Amino acid sequence: MKTKKTKKMKITIWKNPAGFLMAEAAIAIFIAGIVLTVFFSVMSKMFLSAYTQRDYIIAENYVQEGIEIVRNLRDNNLKNGFDAFKGSPLNCSDSTTGCECEQDSSDPCHINSSPSTRFTRTITIFSVTDASGDVDPHSKKVVSEVDWTIPGSSTTKTAKIEVVIYDWGQN
Repeated sequence: MKTKKTKKMKITIWKNPAGFLMAEAAIAIFIAGIVLTVFFSVMSKMFLSAYTQRDYIIAENYVQEGIEIVRNLRDNNLKNGFDAFKGSPLNCSDSTTGCECEQDSSDPCHINSSPSTRFTRTITIFSVTDASGDVDPHSKKVVSEVDWTIPGSSTTKTAKIEVVIYDWGQN
């Protein structure tokens, strides 16, 4: 008598010689989606942080430039024989003419010298008083302030510096 060989049939869920099972493909797509979401989220925050830092650097440079504008006007007034603080900082096209800046303690001088960007710079010049309340004619407090709005939002940021400058050409 002949014995018949029977084949045993193995059923395996994890091996499929034809390719991935539908469940395996779904899990792989889900994991790839999570990885890509995290990646793009991190990249988005990095770019936003870089743009924010760039804006702060630009604003700080505009603030410093505002102080340098007033120092330059003071120096040009002294160079041209005018009183250091009796020349233009305001509304004068030529800083060497020594045009007057009407100023009293209640209404400080303002210079709106904004570059043509989304940044707005205001330079304000105040009289300096000593401990007895007398106005010091040889020094001024200069406040340079830059405001800007973050693109795509209504948030306004400000960079500000206050410096006291002196009449180095005083007698």
